[in-house]
Amino acid sequence: MRLKELFAVGSVLFLALLYLYFFTPPFTSQHPAFSLSWDHHHYMYMAEHPLFEFYISPYCWRILNPLLAKLMPFSLETNFRVLSFIALLGASIFLYLLLRTIGFTRILSLFGALLFISLGWATSYNLYNFWLTDSLAFFFITAGLWAIYKKNDLLFLFILTIGVTAKETVFFLAPLYFTIKTGRTFEWHLLLRTVLLAVPAATVLLLLRLAVPSLNGDDEYVLSLPPDQREMHIYTLEYMIKNIALLRLNDFGLKDLITFSAGTFGISLLLLPFLFLRSNYKSLLRFLPLYLLSLMSIAFAYNTERLIVAAFPVFIIMSTESARQLIKRFPAPDILLLILPVILILLHGTKNAFVLSYLLESLVLLGFLSLIIFTGESENKLILALKRWSDETR
Repeated sequence: MRLKELFAVGSVLFLALLYLYFFTPPFTSQHPAFSLSWDHHHYMYMAEHPLFEFYISPYCWRILNPLLAKLMPFSLETNFRVLSFIALLGASIFLYLLLRTIGFTRILSLFGALLFISLGWATSYNLYNFWLTDSLAFFFITAGLWAIYKKNDLLFLFILTIGVTAKETVFFLAPLYFTIKTGRTFEWHLLLRTVLLAVPAATVLLLLRLAVPSLNGDDEYVLSLPPDQREMHIYTLEYMIKNIALLRLNDFGLKDLITFSAGTFGISLLLLPFLFLRSNYKSLLRFLPLYLLSLMSIAFAYNTERLIVAAFPVFIIMSTESARQLIKRFPAPDILLLILPVILILLHGTKNAFVLSYLLESLVLLGFLSLIIFTGESENKLILALKRWSDETR
């Protein structure tokens, strides 16, 4: 890939993300809810204190983001904001590179990368709550997938191993190495290679938990922390199964089903993959572990959408394939594809919402599909008319 192409694409993605940055009110110290005992206080504390001297899990094991914020030269708040923006921009660029490596054209790959920026729970939310580790996790997820498709095992091992120090969610990449590369028959040597590549990351996760004990239930330690650090639950498997997982199962209903799908990914990313399911079923099977593991992660946390959205590559790759099939069936200029993500990005900025209203986005998607179909059919008719005229004048 030429540097000129990467610079041009990076500039477009930068401007799109910058638009959301300016139109998304940030969760700064002036925010009325800032004093509440939410996650941001833990990461701030970690950035302000020496490494490995905070013992509230699972935050204390996510060391990379606060460490980078600590090392940057600006104020702590600015450092976290800049870090979140750079990580999201990097994720969108790696997503473009991933789509190009898979075999999509420049326009289709840009379409997919812009769809990522239009995904409110992935970008707008993390520009708002920039203290979190999610942006950096998305960066490692997209970079890791790119390394798999580039067949660079050493790079994949490095990304996976470093990535889990940002957030354990990055480890969800490990099974994808197998599912992406496997054929129709089960390959034991590939499974063994997958395990070997995952061992360093698993070791880092284990060592972090051994080196940094969880003292959530230690009253003496908790009382030694600032007041905004003291509200947390006991981080044990028994507690989480009883107080989170089982409660979610008991209360599960239609509202939850909507939250897990359209409530997280929006109407466009949910419906586009199923327009051409025959072309997408292989991608669905390859990336299914990422969605299932992201879904399972909510059994151990109170958040929902911002955890499930880690499966965004599944929906973006399938949506991009659907866009390719749409243009193939209705041969409109492929530049028109960019209309959909651009409109969604503009709406996210003006509406200031992590997910658009289902009716509004449905109308946008319907208008987009109608435009592609109408333009494609018109071009077909024009080509046929010109061919007929050419035949008659011979």
